[in-house]
Amino acid sequence: MVDYKSFDKDNLADYICKSIRDYELYSIYVDEEKRLNMEFIKKEKELKILPEYFEDIKFGLKDFELRKNDRDYKVGDIIVLKEYDDGMYTGRKLKKKIKYVLTGCEEFGLKEGYCILGLRELEQEK
Repeated sequence: MVDYKSFDKDNLADYICKSIRDYELYSIYVDEEKRLNMEFIKKEKELKILPEYFEDIKFGLKDFELRKNDRDYKVGDIIVLKEYDDGMYTGRKLKKKIKYVLTGCEEFGLKEGYCILGLRELEQEK
């Protein structure tokens, strides 16, 4: 939870705008001390994936993705890999959590603007 009294008006607006871009508003309420509280959850990023790569990830043979870094990927983001074949979605999908983001390794062959995402299973809800 964020104490919004610690922000000035401009910083608060910037914070909320950045939060809205990367997160979905989960709840908003005023507490007993009449403070505004906003809770956010990470947005899921949906990505197309070809059947052969979908299968490798599904069966644990592949735990990474090479992607154009056009979605500001961050550790902790949830990605939904939607199988895409012959110009259409198949209906199969996998949810993974990003555990690592590798960028800036042009000297080793990773082109500028691309990244390698380390993936892991989502934690089970308790």
